Amino acid sequence: MEAVASHLIRTARSLDANALREQLDRLRAALGGVTTFIPRSGTLAYDHQAIAARVRGVIETLDKIDLSAANTTSGPLGDLPSEFPPARLRQLIGRLQDSLIARVQQVLGEQKLEAVRALLSMDMPDVMQAMRKEHDENAHSDLIAWLLDPRQAPTIAPPALRALCQRLGPKWSEAISSAIHSQTISVRREVVLARALHDGHDLSRVDITVSGPDFMLAIENKLWTLEHDDQTKTYWSHLEALDGLRGGLFLSPSGMMASCPAFLPVSYLDLISAMVEGPARGPVPAIERTMLGLYLTTLFAHVCSSEASSIHDLFTRQSQ
Repeated sequence: MEAVASHLIRTARSLDANALREQLDRLRAALGGVTTFIPRSGTLAYDHQAIAARVRGVIETLDKIDLSAANTTSGPLGDLPSEFPPARLRQLIGRLQDSLIARVQQVLGEQKLEAVRALLSMDMPDVMQAMRKEHDENAHSDLIAWLLDPRQAPTIAPPALRALCQRLGPKWSEAISSAIHSQTISVRREVVLARALHDGHDLSRVDITVSGPDFMLAIENKLWTLEHDDQTKTYWSHLEALDGLRGGLFLSPSGMMASCPAFLPVSYLDLISAMVEGPARGPVPAIERTMLGLYLTTLFAHVCSSEASSIHDLFTRQSQ
């Protein structure tokens, strides 16, 4: 491992420092969700935490070095972990990459992968980046709410909602379909549950709500932030008093757990899988297809870059 890190540092002068830093940031972001995309059974089950810890050690040491400085080669190599030889490290990183590819295949499946390929082939501009909103949680929630609203996206939203709600139980699909058919479904942003449900005084706002005559679903979206003040527990204290179906989804890039177990974790890859249910089944109207294509362009460029690389590698392997 020391030899690998030493090689990275020695070659830093010949690389663009910003590009190298970007690659390190992407690897760190991927490792942040390592327990999500590595299966807990099979060949990697016994050592995935150890792998992540050791690779993080290399990244943390490289972080201490000014990659653009003239004396880059004099970094603190003595602090690097040394128990893994370079060949072993390459093997483990390769297994991590293969595991992520397998995870993408498992979540999306062949038809959805083809739908993603078709959407990305539209060569959409990164509109959110142009507006400097690519890392803005509210902007992401706005687009997600639009794509989940049957009034705005009548082809994409219904199958996406049913796919997301599958994890909540079998009654949800029927409730969603009934509300769509009767045009009584409502998708709203920044809802103060305490006031909306029982005239309470708590002013905390849930990011997205999907509701009908006999159900309410709360979706809390965490892009690059963590849950604070046990938000989901507060939301659930309002939801659990309702009659009918009530549920919570906790959305994040890696699918991290919420403080309240009633809020089920959903990764952004799971979200993509749900949103391409419609396109995988058949034609989608131009406006919906454009909106989804624009959002996927941003997601794969800024939020799900590791997954995007895996999809690219998968398509490359299939074409060989």
